[in-house]
Amino acid sequence: MQKTHISANIHQAHATGLAQKPEKDTVMLQTSGQNKGGAHVSQLVSEVADISEDVRDDLKLQVPLVSKNDAVYLGTVFMGSPNSQPARVVFDTGSEYLAITSVLCDDETAGNYKFKKYDPMSGGFVDRDQMHKRCKSMSYDMHKSDSNKILSKASSKLTYGSAKLQGFIWQDYTCIQPLTGKGQSTVQLQLELKQNKCSNFQFLALYKSQGLGHGSDGILGLSPHKDMKKKK
Repeated sequence: MQKTHISANIHQAHATGLAQKPEKDTVMLQTSGQNKGGAHVSQLVSEVADISEDVRDDLKLQVPLVSKNDAVYLGTVFMGSPNSQPARVVFDTGSEYLAITSVLCDDETAGNYKFKKYDPMSGGFVDRDQMHKRCKSMSYDMHKSDSNKILSKASSKLTYGSAKLQGFIWQDYTCIQPLTGKGQSTVQLQLELKQNKCSNFQFLALYKSQGLGHGSDGILGLSPHKDMKKKK
């Protein structure tokens, strides 16, 4: 393995539109006690980066990457606030989205979020049998973040090479350096979020993952959005 560094602002990674047409294994997310008003959105789009304040030469904003045969580059991003949750992701220049394994991958850890499956016979969603360990890892726990927000209760699918990913559109702070954690005032937290170039990012919180290898927890796409209006 080889190590390298990338001086990357998290705002440079843009997300992709996701088809929402129900299929036989489409899953609906039912919440209990929180985020009942989440509205459906069709695209994952990052916050606008403040280029005027972008410190491109700041060493603190460099992400160490591990290279596997010069084909795959892995690095760590940090999700949520005020406590950061590390996620080891593939830095991919050919895709436009951020997808992270989450506690939704196991019904025992999904908490208030319950699942229903699409039944083509009835044309609606019905209760689904409990399932466990649909992903090899569960890096993101929305229950531990004060800034998380669900944006879509209908599952979305992505294909990455041989990997098949399925999850729900979520929003939370995404940083390339960890936050200090609890005990800070609101002003201190906002200042640290700004200093760490954190973005209130929209991403796919995975509910199911197949074929996501290299010991990774997800994918961070660095390709510009195809929609010119979404390019930053």
